[in-house]
Formats: sequence, structure tokens, C-alpha cells
Amino acid sequence: MSLLDVFKPKWQSSELVVRRQAVQSLGSTDLDALLDVAKNDEDADIRKIAVQKISSSSHLSDLLKTEQDVSVQNAIKETLRKFWLKTVKNHSGELTEEIRKILEELQAKDKDELLTSAKSAEVRMELLNSCSKQGVLAAVAKGDQQESVALAALAKLQSESLLEEIANSKDSSKFESVRNKAKEIYGAIQASKIDPAKEQANLLAQKQKALLSHAARLLENKDTLSIDPEMQRLCAEAENLGKEASALGLEQNSDLNSVFEKHKENVAAEKARIAEEQAKREAEEQAKRAEEERKAQEAKMKEEEMERKAQEASNASIAPEGAEKSTELKEDRDDKEDREDKLSEEEYGAKLPLLQAIIDRVNELDENGDFNEISQSIRQAFYDWKEVVGEKKTQFKNIYKEFRAATSRFQNLQEWASWHAEQIRDQLIKDIEELANAPVVLENRTKAFAMLEQWKTAGYMPATKIQELWPRFKEGLDKIMDSVAPLLKEQEKGQEENLKIKEDICAQIEELAGAEGEWVEQLKKIQELQAKWKNTGYVPKTQNHIIWERYQTAVNAFFKKQEAYKKRISEQINERIAAREKLCEEAEALANSTDWKNTPKTFTKLSADWKAAGSVPVEQYEKLLQRFKKASDTFFENRNAFFDNSRKTREEVCIKLENLNFDASSAESIAAWKAIEEEWKALENNGFSRELNERYYTVSDRIWEAASKSNPEITKELDKNWEVKHGLMEQLKNILEQGNFKFKTLQTVRNLQAEWEKTGRCGVAETEISGKFSELVSSFFSLYNDQKEIRGNLDKINAQKKEELCRQAEALLIKAQSQSLTRAEVASETNALRNAWRESGNVSMHLAKALWKRFNSACNSAWHAFDNTAAEQEAE
Repeated sequence: MSLLDVFKPKWQSSELVVRRQAVQSLGSTDLDALLDVAKNDEDADIRKIAVQKISSSSHLSDLLKTEQDVSVQNAIKETLRKFWLKTVKNHSGELTEEIRKILEELQAKDKDELLTSAKSAEVRMELLNSCSKQGVLAAVAKGDQQESVALAALAKLQSESLLEEIANSKDSSKFESVRNKAKEIYGAIQASKIDPAKEQANLLAQKQKALLSHAARLLENKDTLSIDPEMQRLCAEAENLGKEASALGLEQNSDLNSVFEKHKENVAAEKARIAEEQAKREAEEQAKRAEEERKAQEAKMKEEEMERKAQEASNASIAPEGAEKSTELKEDRDDKEDREDKLSEEEYGAKLPLLQAIIDRVNELDENGDFNEISQSIRQAFYDWKEVVGEKKTQFKNIYKEFRAATSRFQNLQEWASWHAEQIRDQLIKDIEELANAPVVLENRTKAFAMLEQWKTAGYMPATKIQELWPRFKEGLDKIMDSVAPLLKEQEKGQEENLKIKEDICAQIEELAGAEGEWVEQLKKIQELQAKWKNTGYVPKTQNHIIWERYQTAVNAFFKKQEAYKKRISEQINERIAAREKLCEEAEALANSTDWKNTPKTFTKLSADWKAAGSVPVEQYEKLLQRFKKASDTFFENRNAFFDNSRKTREEVCIKLENLNFDASSAESIAAWKAIEEEWKALENNGFSRELNERYYTVSDRIWEAASKSNPEITKELDKNWEVKHGLMEQLKNILEQGNFKFKTLQTVRNLQAEWEKTGRCGVAETEISGKFSELVSSFFSLYNDQKEIRGNLDKINAQKKEELCRQAEALLIKAQSQSLTRAEVASETNALRNAWRESGNVSMHLAKALWKRFNSACNSAWHAFDNTAAEQEAE
């Protein structure tokens, strides 16, 4: 180890192992030290370690230009690649020129990774242009959060299996447009493989099948004439399909022809029935009219008879009082009828618009719409009509005919819907009976409930028909519920266990939410608990909401800590930024200092404080570092400029001394020499140059020696300086001979060095005695460092011995407290342990105090473990 290593940071040590360990301990914020190592360290492996810790692309690029070792170049390239990858991955917003350049430098595998991880949609779109890997394109099409990027990736996808997966899976992409586009592309690929003639034949068969189903359903309608227009249309369509079948060489569909023939027969029979009924109805109406005419004639004759009798009665005498009373009653009756007619007209006028609105609402219904909605609307219309009309139905006969005409067009639709609902419910009865006889599994219950929902939504049916079908369906439903009841009990047990697991999860999260600790570790733990929650099954329904609320409350409480954590980190970063800004301000205040001796020490301290100031965001660190370096560079540039000037002055003094023709007998020559000596002393604090010092003192020592021969005073001064320095050297020799290399000795040696520097020179003997003194100093520091390392290792060994003695003392205390040993045995072992402690050697002061306290406490407690009574204490 070099003597200078004591005054250098460890990453500049001459020892390879020490230097490597120091560089490994440096952080990314120690950019200055890392750059110095990466540029100047002689070992390639250490330079690689430093390179891997640098996070500045500009500095890495500069290093790559100057680095000669291939392995270090590769390390720089890999570090650059990782930095670029992180930069592109975290970039958001538009595609910049810098990002384009980075993308050009990245490898294909890195581009594939960025396609699924880059934040910027523009970056991902740019990367798609150069990507042809089908698996990567499929991953982007299925998982990208931007619809345009997913569609662009899908457009480049050619794999049929991947296209089919995206097209047919609902979970393949969150964008329906992507799935639809995949279906379109996949369908086009499949269509290109299919025989057009065969495809056309299959399509024709499907059309005929659909047509047959529709026609058969219509044929079941009892109102044959109402479906005749639709059947005529279907017949025409069937003829067209038959022509297409003939063109393709296919056979005609005989089932269709039989359906239409049957319909024709039904139409003919219905028309004959209607004609017969019409004739019968006309005969009945004619007889009815004859009867009405007869009754009208008889009524007319009765009326004429009543008028004759009334005339006769009017001719008779009538009492005045009776006439007046009859007149008053008639007037009262007429007034009452007038009031009733007026009230009825007002009510009629108010209700008429409401009824008309109901009719308009019915007329607006679309026959081709959903029948359940239509049926509900019609029922509501009848209900509303009844509410408006009330008891006076006869007064609204005319408008009621209009209402009936509006609703009559849905009669056939209602019949078909009733038939359709009946078919659905018949099938549901078959399905639930089949399910009731199937193997008993828990899923049967879910299926049964689904069938029950289908039953409820099957549509309108007459109440009598529903009463006929419902018992059969309910019987199957009850049978299924009874069969799965034991399974439900088992499920409830499992749900109870799941509830206990989730309660335990909640308790752990609540504990984490209220505990202090390392945030990263707590976050990792909470994520594990969240994953466990997701993988835990259902809990009882009665507890589901309660446990979920508790879980959400606990998770929310935990993540509230995140805000505090972020705030605390932000505050720490702000404090670090403020500390670095203060260091920048201090450095800037020293930038123009002319204290060349002390200011560098201050800058060294500021640099150490800079390294210890903690990490800050890279962008801000770079700005502050440039500011700090600018101030530092300004000072040292000024200092170097000053020392350059000082060097020139020193060179000039050296030249003056070298050109001096010294004559010890000449007073002028001695005066010139003394003037040069004073001029040199004035430059002692203005920099240092070993070369110029040696150059100057080589000549100066010869002049001093020459002057001493003619001047006793100079001789006396040189002898005195030699004696002082010889005494300092003897002291150093004694220290080396004694072999005492403690810290106080180190301070003594440094004091001797300081005294040596203060003492004047010895003339020509200076070179020899200074060389010997330097050798002694080097020997001392070499031995001191060796002894220091030995002492360190010995301290570790002694510390281990003392640790073992502490454990033995504590074990003895346990035995003494349990009284498994006698008092005499405990005393003997205690004394033996104390003797062993004295022989175990020395350790560092701070460690010695802690170990001694532990050891002595155990020994004392063991010694007095039997002191239970005053008598025993007195005996001791």
C-alpha cells in the first residue's frame, strides 16, 4: 500500500481489491467519482463496474469514443442500451427526434419488447412499421390500450390461427372494432378457400329451411285468410329458390310444396265456410228486418191510440191547483235535465282529447317490433281507456269503435305470440325434466334458475294455458332444488372457510395499514394479500357485502399511507435539492477566491458533502451538478492560471540563481544572492513544483555551502539545521525500533514531519539527510498500516472470543437461576470465565464497553443467584 493512499478516497487506492470494493459501493449519484474511475482506472474490470453505474447517455457516449478495451466498450454499449430502453419505455406524448434516433440504435428484440410496454402510442405505432413477428403483432392487437394501434397491428397480422383466436374470443381485445375487423379478415381468408358452388348450395339450403320453418308456423294459424298475403309472398320466394336450385342441379324441396298445397286447401275451405256463414247471416238479417217492421207497425198503432185517449182527457175539466202543480213539476224536471246534459257535455269535452291520445299512441305502435313490448303497450292502453271513460261507456261508443279498430290489427300477432310462448314453455318443461334426471351437480341449480327466468320472459299466454303447464315445470324445478340441497350445504361449509381466509386477509391488511415500516416491503406484502383474495372463492351471501366493505376499507386505508409516503419522499427530495442548491451557492461564493491554500480544502469538503447529500431526480441532478462544477472549475482554472504564472516566476528566479556568478568574498554577490533567496521565500505560498524546487535547491545548497566557508555565521546556521534534522531523524528511528504503531505515535510522526518542514536546509548535506528521513517516514507508514490491518483482524478474533464468553456467562446464569449447579460450582465457573476474559485480548473501545457490560452483568447475576435470604448474604 502506498503512503498516499492514506490521503486518497478508497476508489483511488493503489490496492486493486480495495479499489474494486469502493467502486462497487458507489451509487449512481456519485457521478464525478464514477466518471473518474471509468476514464482513468487502469483495470478494465473496475472500469466496467463504474460504467454500469453511470446513468447519463451523454457521458456514456463520450466514454465509448475514448475507451480502447473491447470488453469495456461492450459494457458501455449494454448500459447505453438499457438506458435507451428505459427512456423510450417511459416516454409519453409525441414522437421526438431524440426518440427516433434511439429507435434506430435499438436491437430488434428491444423493439419487440417496447411494442407491448412503451407508454407512448406514437412510439408503438412507429415500431409497428418495422415489426413482422406474428406473435408480437397478435399481442399488440389483443392487449394494446389504444384502438388505432391495435387495428394497425391487426392489419399486419397474417396468421390464421391468431386471427381466429382474436375473432372468436370475447376476451381477446377490449375493442369490439378489433374483433369485428379480425372476423372480417379471417372470413375473407376462409372464403377464398371455399368452393363457391358448394357455398352457394349450402346458402340456398339454409334459405329453404328458414322459409319452410316460417311457412309451417304460419300454417298453424287458425285465421287462414289473414296469413294468406304472407303465404303468397313466401310461395313466390319459394318459386325463386326453386329456380336457383334447378340452375345448380339440385332437387326441389317437396316439403315446401306440400305446405303451400295444404294452405291452398285451407284457404278454399275457409272461403266456403265464410260464404255459407254470409248467406246464413243475410237470411237471419232479412227475417230480423221483417220482424222489426212488424213491431214498428204495432208501436205506431199503439201510439195513435194513446194520442186519441190523451185528446179526450184534455177536454175534461182540470182543477186549477192541480194544473199549477203539474206545471211546476214539469219545469223542475226540465231544469234538472238541462243541468245534467250541460255537465255531461263538459265532461265529454274534457275526456275526448285524452281518449284520442290513447288511440294515437296505439296507431304509432310498429307491428314488426318486439311483441312483448307491444302486448304491454296494448294492455296499458286498455287500462288507460277504462280509467278515462269510467261508468259512462255509452256516451263514448263512437270513439270506442275507432279504438277497437286501432287495436284489432294486433290480434293475429297476439295469437302467434301466444303460440310461440307456448312452444318455448313446452321446450322448457322438457329441458327441466331432462335436467332433473341428469347427474346431480351444483351447476344444475344455476341452470334451473336460468330456465325459470326464461319461463318468466317467454311471453304472453292465456291464463288457463299457463295454469295447465306451470305444475309440470314446477315439479321438475322442485326436484332439482331438492337434489342439490346436500351439495349446497357442502358449498356453505367451503364458503365459511373462505370467509375465515378473507377475514384473516382483512386483518393482515388492517395491521399493515396501521403499522410503520419500509413502504416497498409493505407494498409487496399487500399485493400478495390482494392476489390471495382474488384466488379465494365465494363466501356466504349474508357476509359477502360485509367482508367486501371491510376489505375495501382496509385497502383504502393502506393506500392512504402511500400518499404520506410520496409526500415524505417528495419532502426528502426537496430537502436534498435544497442542500445541493446551498452547496452550489457556497461553491459559487468561492469561485473567485484567491486563497489558493485553504479554498481547495473547502472544495474538497463541499465535494464530500455533495456525495453525501442523497439522490435526487436525474434531470435536476444534472442541472445542479453542472452548476456546482462550473463554480469549482472556475476556481481551479483561476488557481491553475495563478500557479502557471507563479511557475513562470519561479522559473525566472531559478534562472537568476543559476546565472548568478556567486563570489563569497564579494558583498555585492552576497547581496544579490540574499535578494534571490528572499524572492524565492516570497513564492513559497504560491504553489508548489517538485521539479523547480529540486532545480532551485540544487544550486542554492551549493551556494550556501560555498558561503559557509567564508562566513562562520552561515556555517553555524547550517550545522544547527543539520543537528535539528538529525535529531528528528533519530526520534523517528527510535519510534521504528520500539515498534509502537498506535494512533498517538502516528500523531507524533506527523508532528516530526511538520517540524522538519519548518527547519531550514543543511547545504549540500540536505539531499542525503532528506532522503534518509523520507525513507524512514515511508517505512513507518508501511508498518503502521500493516499493524493497523493486523490489529483489525486481531480485534475481530478477540471480539469473537469475548462474544463466546458472554454466551457462556449467560448460560451459566440460566443454570444458576434454575439451581442445577451448586453455589460453589457457580462461583468456580464464574472465576474461570473472568480469567478467560482477561486473557482474551483487547478490542475497539466502543465494542469493549458493550461486551463488558453484557459479560459482567451475567457473571454478577450468576454469582448472586443464591442470595435469597439475609442469612445467606451474611454467610457470603
